[in-house]
Amino acid sequence: MTATVPVGWTAGEAFATALGGALCAPLPARPEVGNHRTGPRERAVRRVELRRGGR
Repeated sequence: MTATVPVGWTAGEAFATALGGALCAPLPARPEVGNHRTGPRERAVRRVELRRGGR
């Protein structure tokens, strides 16, 4: 499973790692994310990868 956590959101990062997720390096902020343009307050995000059974 993959998810994203805003950079600097320590509670979100702690929750993701408590579930066994691995935080990746921060991704640069982009002008478009998914199906919308980013707003002025949307920050860069960190990808979280959670693998079942340690695989």
